[in-house]
Amino acid sequence: MLGNVKMSGVSTARDIKYAKIHRYLADIMESDFCICEAGCGSGLITLELLLTMRINKAVLLDVDLNILKSTKELFRKFERELENVNILFEVGDVQNLPHKDESFDIVFNEGVIEHVKDMRKAVKEMVRVLRKYIVIFIPNYYNPLWRILKRMKRMRGKWEFDKYGMEKDITHRQVVKCLKEEGCREINLLELGCMKRDLLFPKTMKSYIGIIAVKGRGDEG
Repeated sequence: MLGNVKMSGVSTARDIKYAKIHRYLADIMESDFCICEAGCGSGLITLELLLTMRINKAVLLDVDLNILKSTKELFRKFERELENVNILFEVGDVQNLPHKDESFDIVFNEGVIEHVKDMRKAVKEMVRVLRKYIVIFIPNYYNPLWRILKRMKRMRGKWEFDKYGMEKDITHRQVVKCLKEEGCREINLLELGCMKRDLLFPKTMKSYIGIIAVKGRGDEG
């Protein structure tokens, strides 16, 4: 699934993991898609897509107004390159998305649903507002080294990701179950190994993992 996709380097300068995320999303992108990053944080993933793909509309949503302001400042540096794209920055909660049903072709996020109060509600909302694809990237609970590192740092009060809300131990199996309950089909796992230690583990046990699915239709048998 990882093809030879053009990249600007904006996101990969930060994290090689973003390069894989970009390629997975670019692989399913079609001309003039409308996309929503539901929990955008820095917005780097969406920015990379906008700089390298033909996208009609992009909504970047985050619950934190200050984070969203920083994201908007970053995008202003690329005003010329993005002048023909309809970009909206919205304050909102992935558990209660302020959009109509089937508003977007792709809804995605990275490192978000493990921080929300109700993961099932978040997935349900993401499915509600999409027309085609949902893509979710999360830390992989089944990676033993990740769990050990997380517990050790949290004991010392140094687990930085808790600043976005207590990071819960959710699994890709739980996410897949939620997607099936919402009628999604063609559910697949995406490998996101991006650390040296990941060489030790198979796809389902690497530090990060993605889940991609297609929205089901009521008239499909």
